[in-house]
Amino acid sequence: MCFKAFYRQVKAHEHNTLFQCDISIGLLSCTSSQIYWQYHFINIRKNWTEAQSFCRAMYTDLATVNNRDEMNSLLNNISDVSQDMYIGLYRSQVFKWHWSLTDGFFNGSDSVFENWKPGISDGNHEGCAVMQNSGQWINDSCDSKRQFVCFNDSLILVYENLTWMEAVSYCRKHHVDLVSIHSQEPQDRTARKATQASTSYVWMGLRYTCDFNFWFWINNRETGCYQNWAPGHGPHGFEQCGLSGAMESTGEHRWVGRPGSEKLNFICYTCANSCASDVTIENKNTGCV
Repeated sequence: MCFKAFYRQVKAHEHNTLFQCDISIGLLSCTSSQIYWQYHFINIRKNWTEAQSFCRAMYTDLATVNNRDEMNSLLNNISDVSQDMYIGLYRSQVFKWHWSLTDGFFNGSDSVFENWKPGISDGNHEGCAVMQNSGQWINDSCDSKRQFVCFNDSLILVYENLTWMEAVSYCRKHHVDLVSIHSQEPQDRTARKATQASTSYVWMGLRYTCDFNFWFWINNRETGCYQNWAPGHGPHGFEQCGLSGAMESTGEHRWVGRPGSEKLNFICYTCANSCASDVTIENKNTGCV
């Protein structure tokens, strides 16, 4: 649940930059989901290990699918592909399934998205997952030569140390905007980027408005259901004008309010939600379509 209201638009002017957000009072169910993956179907046949190496060299990794929105995004753009293809799910020597990305553990719990064909995930001892054109997963030999799906993470960590306003300008000039976080998946992805930062915190697209005394995301009209504030920060912390939102680069990667004049690394995202569902198809001979 998140707080929303008889909706009034707030316009906050900061150095000739206009930010818009909503005053939120009352309760409303909220299911905002922001997708930061770009999927790429590769029309080349490789075994699973070769496919993983290809994706890590050319993109980010073999495809990871965290939720139904990402699954549908992928399916909508590879509907013409009729053959089974590798994704980034594999089984280790102890017979536990993992995602290729950071060797993430896949435990099949209620909190983890899965799309196995009924009775398949433990139906044999084959070690790599294959996605059928229906979107269902089956396990197969890792040595089979198959087409595969890579993905690009569209989050960009910028190592330059800038104030919050300078970071906003940089992201909007070179990418789209500072990152916003509305669920656990983008929180996890942003946290992975933040661990590589050279500063203790990284800027996000989160700002405190002095006029109305609340936090808002600069590129989204929702004030947010999902929150990950460190103790003493955020809506229940000590708030003052000039604070902007940052994420811890280490530890639990919680959000904190920092003076906007502080110079930090920051994280941009490279395309809007509509772009994030795009899939390109690469061929062996031409390299692209």
